[in-house]
Amino acid sequence: MNDNQGMKEIIKGAAIYTSGSILGPLVLFGGIGMFLDSKLFKGPIGLLCGVGVAFVFTNILLFRRMRHMTEKMDEWTEESKKQKN
Repeated sequence: MNDNQGMKEIIKGAAIYTSGSILGPLVLFGGIGMFLDSKLFKGPIGLLCGVGVAFVFTNILLFRRMRHMTEKMDEWTEESKKQKN
């Protein structure tokens, strides 16, 4: 696999992970909020709370992933510097 193919795979994987990290919690917590609205509340309070929780959860997932990717890029950079020397 050449560098361009590897980079395309990394970008595709990051896009899929990001989409799943946003859509998954939104559907899960938004659905729970809608369910609570239908059973307990008369307004969209449950849905809004569910979206808020999904926002926080999504940010946690994405920040953890970015930290992991940054560490991997640093390792790759160090390895490529060693190979050039």
